Amino acid sequence: MIREFLLRELTLKEHARIQREDLEKMSVEINDTIDWCASSMETELCAKYISIVEELSTALGRFRLKKSLSYKLPLESIDREALSCALRIVPRYHELLLKGLTLTHSGVAIRIKRGLSVNGRVVAPGTVTFLNGLEAILLEYLGYAEIIDPLPLTY
Repeated sequence: MIREFLLRELTLKEHARIQREDLEKMSVEINDTIDWCASSMETELCAKYISIVEELSTALGRFRLKKSLSYKLPLESIDREALSCALRIVPRYHELLLKGLTLTHSGVAIRIKRGLSVNGRVVAPGTVTFLNGLEAILLEYLGYAEIIDPLPLTY
């Protein structure tokens, strides 16, 4: 099932459709393989398999996101909403990248709008702190923070 889905995704111009049933079948396939590894005491082989599945999952997600930049979002796919959210974040990320803000070691300055916990510490509204660019963008998107932009672009 996993192999067939990857082949479809890589060879089709549009997104391959992912339904809940597809994910369940892939999950069963992965669990069956891990069960076999565990019962066979093939721990090294099992660890390699898990690593490959993790790498494939990450690469597949990135590939689907890149495909979404060029083609329409899949109409009937379980990851449509996630891809849609990611596409709304991409322009802000590019804006900050062009300004060099996401490349700094100290991170991006943000002002907390609603109380939350950041890296294990509680942060009150109004607090200014630094986070890496992607975390800052996600918090901004969710309405928890605003990025303090030293170089606002005007259009």
